[in-house]
Amino acid sequence: HCISEWGHDFRPDYTRLREFRKLVDDPTTIALTATATPDVQQDVVRQLGLQPDDVAMFHEGIDRPNLEISVEEVWGTDEKLDHILRIVNKYEESDGNGIVYFTLIKTLDAFSEMLRKKKIPHFCYHGNLERRDRRRVQSNFMKSQNSFVLATNAFGMGIDKPDVRFVIHYDLPKNIEGYYQETGRAGRDGLPADCVLLFNASDEVKQIGFIEEKTDEHERTVARQLLQQMVHFAETSDCRRRSLLDYFSEALTDKNCGACENCLEPKETFDGTEAAQKFLACLY
Repeated sequence: HCISEWGHDFRPDYTRLREFRKLVDDPTTIALTATATPDVQQDVVRQLGLQPDDVAMFHEGIDRPNLEISVEEVWGTDEKLDHILRIVNKYEESDGNGIVYFTLIKTLDAFSEMLRKKKIPHFCYHGNLERRDRRRVQSNFMKSQNSFVLATNAFGMGIDKPDVRFVIHYDLPKNIEGYYQETGRAGRDGLPADCVLLFNASDEVKQIGFIEEKTDEHERTVARQLLQQMVHFAETSDCRRRSLLDYFSEALTDKNCGACENCLEPKETFDGTEAAQKFLACLY
């Protein structure tokens, strides 16, 4: 994924892999990723300097029916804490393990301090830890029961713990690929698991700020497009599983997936035509 400009973490230096392949006489090459849209798949082929006619594509469906997907609108740190503790308590008696993802290390550390004050045991994993400490945290999490880890997206590569019962996103992810890969760490034993995104409008502003720090205009444009798709997913009233599968060019035949909050508890709707006309007339 990292070698595609449409991937979730584009790294320009990785495009030089095609130079390396030429230096060693174009060896047989395999490229693997957990989630990839058709754009990403084709871009990986191009970035590696492969001949499209010679490439074999192998694709397994990404649908995970045992994952219950929900987006909860929350405002403020205290409300996010309440939501997370509710989910942690839900699985406390069943030895449920979980992951809470953060965008910023300072937010993770502040939340960890709140948990410590409440004497709630947990692990922390992020890029500022020494390598030996990261290995220790990962090893302890893999071996333990009824535990959860606060982590940045550095946590997850190689994580294959079957009984992760919940994955919570404290912040809005910057794109759907990263979001779906991270939720995919839940429920690998095939049993039900919760994937919860805590969302409010200010999260989009925060991510836009990160995008504007990029120096390359093309990278900023791509990042904005990916973020807008993520925001659309968070705000949609349609089936969330269908939205995700559509993004990856897959189809959900059922009208109701039975495993997202929009299908389980559809939002109330009304005809707002007259109200909109009055509002626009007032503006005029």
